[in-house]
Amino acid sequence: MRREKTVENYLTAQVEKLGGACEKHTNPGHRGDPDRLVSFPNKYRCMVETKWAEDATPEDHQLRRHEWWRKRGMDVFVLKSKPAVDVWIFSMIGRGAERV
Repeated sequence: MRREKTVENYLTAQVEKLGGACEKHTNPGHRGDPDRLVSFPNKYRCMVETKWAEDATPEDHQLRRHEWWRKRGMDVFVLKSKPAVDVWIFSMIGRGAERV
């Protein structure tokens, strides 16, 4: 069984390969915020929620916070596996991030 931390660590490593930063996001008093704030050298920023299994879904309070961030212009992604991270990373290259 995959653990959420495994997906988070893999995400961080892949983002850093693109020269980006993948910081643990905490927001005291706001339960449900996405796990990571991701920034790329091209100034694109987004938030990522990681899950431990393909059938795992964000809880209602997390979905409300994801929507709160989206309404303020932040892209929020939910990634549930290493292959999902790989697909997402490929899409980030399409947005202008480059492998270093």
